[in-house]
Amino acid sequence: MSGHKEGINAAQQLIEARSKRIEEINRNWADYANQTTFATNEAEEGLLDAYFAKRKIEKSRTENVGSPSELYKFRSRMTIVSDENYNRIVTAITNNYNENLESQDLYTTEELVASVLENGEYPKDTELSVPVMTIEETEEFIEIKSGVLGRDAYIFVKGFALKDKEATIEIFERSPFLLMEDEIPLTVIQYDTIEAEEPNENTNKTELKAIFNDRGEAVVKIKFRPKVEDPDTIYSEWKEKFTPKEPISLPPPSVEEMQLITPSVPLTFGSDVPQIGSEVSTNPEDYPLPSNQKPELPPVIDFLWLKVKVSGDKQDYDEEFLNENNDSYFKLKVCNCGKKYDGQFRCTRYGRTVKVYGPIYNGSYKLKDYAKWNEIISKGIVTSMEKDIFIIMSPNEGNLDSVQSYDSEIVTAGAMQKTINPTGQGEFPIQVAEFKNSNAEKYVCLFESCGWTVENNTMFYKDPDDPNAQKITGSDLKRKIREGFYASTFGSRIKCKPLEPIVNAVNDNDFQVKQIEDFISRLRDRVLPIVPRGYSHTLGDFLISRLGRATALDHHINRPAYVRNDLGDSLNNFFARNPNVSENPLNWGDNHQTYETAILEDYGVTRRGTDMAERFNKMRNR
Repeated sequence: MSGHKEGINAAQQLIEARSKRIEEINRNWADYANQTTFATNEAEEGLLDAYFAKRKIEKSRTENVGSPSELYKFRSRMTIVSDENYNRIVTAITNNYNENLESQDLYTTEELVASVLENGEYPKDTELSVPVMTIEETEEFIEIKSGVLGRDAYIFVKGFALKDKEATIEIFERSPFLLMEDEIPLTVIQYDTIEAEEPNENTNKTELKAIFNDRGEAVVKIKFRPKVEDPDTIYSEWKEKFTPKEPISLPPPSVEEMQLITPSVPLTFGSDVPQIGSEVSTNPEDYPLPSNQKPELPPVIDFLWLKVKVSGDKQDYDEEFLNENNDSYFKLKVCNCGKKYDGQFRCTRYGRTVKVYGPIYNGSYKLKDYAKWNEIISKGIVTSMEKDIFIIMSPNEGNLDSVQSYDSEIVTAGAMQKTINPTGQGEFPIQVAEFKNSNAEKYVCLFESCGWTVENNTMFYKDPDDPNAQKITGSDLKRKIREGFYASTFGSRIKCKPLEPIVNAVNDNDFQVKQIEDFISRLRDRVLPIVPRGYSHTLGDFLISRLGRATALDHHINRPAYVRNDLGDSLNNFFARNPNVSENPLNWGDNHQTYETAILEDYGVTRRGTDMAERFNKMRNR
């Protein structure tokens, strides 16, 4: 029992020490906020910094004592009779109580539970007064270097000794001016508070007002656009100014002009292959790229800086920020949302008895043509063998940039054909959510700015150009995507606005890296560790060749639940024909390739799934 008492005393000492630290923080906070000088003991006043920001809110455990709404109640009879029994019950109480405390922003620890729990009998529903502490939200405004027209941002200003003073914030463009006609403040719309969900869309703002809090912070939340009108003419003009323009060039010569230049050579026009008489042209300019393969024009960027004014007790302040040099400006841009894929979706159909019509973009970018293979191999992201495995298998799924919506799923996209399922969830939303966490800025431009969002691993779409549009998913989203794709338009190329950003995303270099990382993760973490049914060694021990692992990966992408059993069946067949071969593949030595080939001849064609034999034969011939 002495061990229990020592634990109680240690926990009580911990509580006392925490209380002293909290008192010390409270005593010193006022000095910190006032920022007094040593020379005059007067408040040090002034503006420190200003920048565009994103807001990050996290919950963190504090050492402040809290008050729970109810005491801990034993769920069943407990008897504490030994140190091992005691420690187990302490852990159980801590975990159970924290489940109830979480909704109250409170928590406890094993130390705190030990401080009040003694040996003895605890009948069911016995109440125990366990000390708890608070969980508080912490708010941080993190500087961002770029933003998107039509999207939100915060402007964060830091000052000293300016509590309750009003800051006036203006946004200016660097010359040459893109949106405004002169050096006048940029027009935006402002949210009434930083917590507001919707901005005041009917009022233009050029002067943004914010009050400094006791931490010396003044913050406003804005949307990069003028007020909403019907029709939204000014905003449309702004977006047009961000559209890259083709360089001015002379029109091609007419037929008559060409005859004057080379009158003795007859010209033929209108064929797919440009010709001069019977000679095939060798001029690259005579072979224009398809519209979806034209090289991208450089984006148009608007460079912004800030001016902040505030009247302090000592003087008036008028400071400029973010315009120190070319690298310091905030970059405002427009995400193109895949507009070059306008009209590139073909109406296809699915089903034998009941025909379902929908859009498909087959794409053209094969995994073997990925431009950064050497780079990611040199960084250790992928091995040369894994690259070969993916290239062997991926044509069975689709191109890196393939996207369709014609079967039971809402959307199928990318080289691994990840889907948004009928509920709006699935592997593609998970992939996008992970991309959002690792590359938040790119996620905003590729998805959020184009109407697509992922929340709790569910994909939603809202037309970004329609102020009255609602966020949709599930069956509503499927209908929206397939509008215009009917029997009457079968085979035609039609606009599919919701899917243009998805094609654009799967063509993006960073998102393509994410696709490849998912291939790697699936192979390493989910396929190779599988233990075939009836055996003790892993799939990765049995199948060591490129074709073998590509076959298993291909199966897992399509029928993951069948891999273990189907490979086990093929191993059974192999060992039945070869009873003298060891079931431990690590003992196969030089015969491994021979044995594995025989196993694959069975597994490749008998594994369950759609067209598995045909898929295997294609992989074998690559």
